[in-house]
Order: sequence, then structure tokens, then C-alpha cells
Amino acid sequence: YGFADVEKGITADRLTRYKIGSISKTFTAVMIMQLIEERKLGLQTKLAKFYPTIPNAEKISIYDLLHNRTGILDYVNQDASLHSELDQLHSKEEMIKKIAGFKSIFEPGTKYEYSNSNFYILGCIIESVTKRSYAENLENRIVKKAKLIDTYYTENKTDTSNKESYSYGFDGENWMKSPENHNSVAFAAGGITSTPADLTRFIYALFDGKLVKQASLEQIKEIKEGYGKALIQFPFGERRFYGHGG
Repeated sequence: YGFADVEKGITADRLTRYKIGSISKTFTAVMIMQLIEERKLGLQTKLAKFYPTIPNAEKISIYDLLHNRTGILDYVNQDASLHSELDQLHSKEEMIKKIAGFKSIFEPGTKYEYSNSNFYILGCIIESVTKRSYAENLENRIVKKAKLIDTYYTENKTDTSNKESYSYGFDGENWMKSPENHNSVAFAAGGITSTPADLTRFIYALFDGKLVKQASLEQIKEIKEGYGKALIQFPFGERRFYGHGG
């Protein structure tokens, strides 16, 4: 329902593709768990192996990154200096340097605090370990295995001619198009495009054992202070279901 492009009157339908924001984190976590199954990483592998310049890198584990327990500042929501540049292309080197410049806000492993920085770093680690781009890993590790149709990562701007949708906010009278952040900033923390149908296929594939083994799924479902490995539990009547906001 609604519009993919209000100005042009392009209506949304079941094939409309949306930027799914932080739901991307669940995809990133699944790829990390696949690399752990392949023995290319371990949950206790330290960040210092990849990015020793990040404060407390020798104390921060892959487990801490997945559970948002690192003490690394959130570059999206807590770094005001980046807000004026969110629509600009940023290289991985730039972003890691920026993240490395933050002072730690708490001792790693001691508590949970949501931070996009953690999942940006995990995306970089996926690329470093596999020697392939995040987009290639997404395609080969999840899209093909789960038989997804409209899920991908791109750094191109929204293209409504490609069935992609803009985002809008309502000011009480009109729908206002939201400013578009450059996807190089969101990256593995929030840069994937997908559809509601594909997200349904993805979560079924995950829980049906098509993406990771049962033992890995149980690890992903482990909730610590309200947050799993990029999964959150939501109440649904007397039941609970797993997912992520975005």
C-alpha cells in the first residue's frame, strides 16, 4: 500500500523493494556464523587480529561485536561530526579510521549498548576473511541458498524505475521524502535492499537450517540483555517470535 514515489505517483506493490535498514544486521550475523562454521573465525577471535587501532581491540571478541557489547561508540547516532556527511561516499578505510578515533564508552563485555559501528566492523571482517565484497558474500551465502529474489547490497542511490522505494515521514499534512544516506555509510549495519516476501523467505531459511547448522542457530538465538546475535525477541500474544527492527 502507499507510494514508492509520492511526487511521481508511483504506487507500491508486493514487488516493491525497500531499504531494510538494521534488519541487515541479521544477514551480517548469519554470514559471520557461517565463517565460524567454516573455522575461518571463532566467537572468541579478537578484533585486534583485524583492526588493532580500535580502542580495546585486544579485549573485544567477535561475540562482543555480534551482541553489541563492545563499548564502541555508534558512529550513526552518537557521532555528530558525521551527520553532515551521511549522504556522501565514505571508504572503508575512512570509516574504520573514524571508528578507531572514538574513545571507548565502557569496558568490553560488561554491558549491552546498541552500536552500528559493531556491525560495520563485522562487514569489513567478512570481506577481509573471504577476500570478497560484502555484496558477493550476501549473494552467495544467503540469497542463492535461501532462493531470495529481490535482495541485494548496492551503493547506488534509490532507483524507482528498478522497483525501489523512497522513505517518507508524515508532517501532519504531507508526506515528506526522507534525506537519503549514502549506502557506503550504512554498509553491513543497514545497507541491504529487500522485499517483505524475501525477508519472510530469509527468516524461514534461517530457522529451517538452510543457512546455518542447528547449533549455530541456537547461538544466534542466545539473548543477552534483550539482544541476541542480531536477533531480538518480540511478544506475539502468548508466543514470542524472533526478528529485528529496521
